[in-house]
Amino acid sequence: MTSTASDPLAEPLRRYYLQQLGITVYVPREPKNALGASEEPLTPPPVSSAVAAPAPRPAFAEVPRLAAASPAPADDTPSTIFHCLFAHAKPGLALLLQVPSAGSGQLSASEQRLLANILHWLGWPAPGGQEWRPYRWPLPGLPTTSVEAGRRGLSAFLDQATREKPLQHLLVFGSLPLQQEHAGWQLWTLPGLGEMLKVAGLKRVAWQTLLPLCTDSTPAAG
Repeated sequence: MTSTASDPLAEPLRRYYLQQLGITVYVPREPKNALGASEEPLTPPPVSSAVAAPAPRPAFAEVPRLAAASPAPADDTPSTIFHCLFAHAKPGLALLLQVPSAGSGQLSASEQRLLANILHWLGWPAPGGQEWRPYRWPLPGLPTTSVEAGRRGLSAFLDQATREKPLQHLLVFGSLPLQQEHAGWQLWTLPGLGEMLKVAGLKRVAWQTLLPLCTDSTPAAG
């Protein structure tokens, strides 16, 4: 018997006879292998030769540069916390010295020498240690430290200190909140002793300010 595998008409005749018998014949579209997989080799999807351009990075807003802070202007306003010493140098003339708020509240050795030289040049004796009266602001128990309150407190202190010995001149060394006008005596404002030790040019300023007192008619101490 001749094999139908080599006869090209065998397969069509077999399908014809099956159709005549009412048997539906399903013809696979693609040949399958033993595992049921398609014989057509699997190929990867085509890869586009064009390389996609990287997505642009989000633009960050430029951080503004802060301008360099300019130095604050010098403030000549008297401090609301201060410490000073008061003494009579001679009849009709007194001294008011600002001293550091933090510390012993006394003049340093250099400040004492400078003050002694100034008074010696004016022809006045230097007050002794027991003659100095301290004053601090704010006073204990006072909650306010405003400049105006300090000015009123210091004015009351001076009025009390000069009640027994009336003044004609008050020499003030340093930045203190003082009233510029007082009944009966004149105010002379000078740089602080510590400032004059740091800046030599301030000694000349003090000397020029005190020149009128060299010929003052205030009697000298005996």
